[in-house]
Amino acid sequence: MSKVQTGLSVLRGWVIRFLDQELEIACTAVRQIQEIERVYIRYQDAPHLTYDQFQTLRLYLDTIREQALDEMEQSLLHFERFFWFRTEQKQLTFQNKLWFIEGIVWEMNQSTEILQQQLKINGLTADEPIGLIPRSIARTFSRLQTELDPDAEPLLMQEFKLIRYQAIASFQFLGHLLFFPWVSQQILKIFFFKPILSHWWNTGQRELFLNSFQEQKALEELQKLEDTAWLDLLMTYSSEVPLSLFINTIHERALQLVASTNDYSIQALVQLCTDGIFVCTLLLLLAFSQRKLSLAQVRAVKVRSYLTDTMKAFLILLFTDLLIGFHSPHGWEILIESFMTYLGFAPNQYVVSLFVSTFPVIVDTVFKYWIFRHLNRVSPSIVVTYHTMSE
Repeated sequence: MSKVQTGLSVLRGWVIRFLDQELEIACTAVRQIQEIERVYIRYQDAPHLTYDQFQTLRLYLDTIREQALDEMEQSLLHFERFFWFRTEQKQLTFQNKLWFIEGIVWEMNQSTEILQQQLKINGLTADEPIGLIPRSIARTFSRLQTELDPDAEPLLMQEFKLIRYQAIASFQFLGHLLFFPWVSQQILKIFFFKPILSHWWNTGQRELFLNSFQEQKALEELQKLEDTAWLDLLMTYSSEVPLSLFINTIHERALQLVASTNDYSIQALVQLCTDGIFVCTLLLLLAFSQRKLSLAQVRAVKVRSYLTDTMKAFLILLFTDLLIGFHSPHGWEILIESFMTYLGFAPNQYVVSLFVSTFPVIVDTVFKYWIFRHLNRVSPSIVVTYHTMSE
């Protein structure tokens, strides 16, 4: 046997072992999915689980199932890529494992459809139905029943693990929302936008100012520099001030002003591009993290349930007074003018006045409609406390 045939035989043996290993990983993943489906069936009709607990459990199991599905998909892709190396001895083994995976996947699809139909029948939707008995009382009785159950310790441990997973996942998601957009913004700013825009602004065009507002601001600054330079020379020389010295001083300070204005224009362009990157990165994270976003929403609802009605009414009153209170127009004016200056535009008083006169009114209308439509139905005590505090 030649070296080429020996090498090919060794390679074929290695690939066969690789195929067997990848297919075994896929079988392990599909067994994990099968176990998750059993947990679904076990807990979907459990009387001791509240709506929030079931939603948290469902999100937790969905996350694990998605990870197992990804592992199975990657393993099957690797298996399909090198499947032509198979031998007749391994053909039957591979076929049996593939049939096993196909059967479990078919059962999973069937059970998912049945589970969705049962959730619709049981009323487990996004808005929990409201009956004659308040939900807080029903949840209290359910929790007491769970705590008095002699077999409640495993359930309490499971609930504790779910709450811990929910809290960790929520904080991780919040950290990702704050960290990744900022990091991408800074990296692109330093290594991409700043060098390219600086080169283009200094060599590709002859403009110095981005707009007329920046030009007017530079002229005002130049006038201040002239006045300051003349005053400095008058204080230095008791007799007549040399005109050439005054011109040279103004020339030097004008060059400094031009350099600073040029740097400001480049910085404004870079900041505008990087802010767009920050917003796009944030939107992409929100779009591709719907499961984590739902988990964070469940956690926020859980934290909100710990607050008393008085504290909720206080926070609502504080929020509304900041946005649409008596002194809020001054704050809106400062905010809009600062934002327009940040973008490099002149603060237009007509635009500022139009925004201040319309936006708080719209927010006030939407807030009143929310109180009338939602808060009166969900928690009338918060509405009463809010009106009492506002009066």
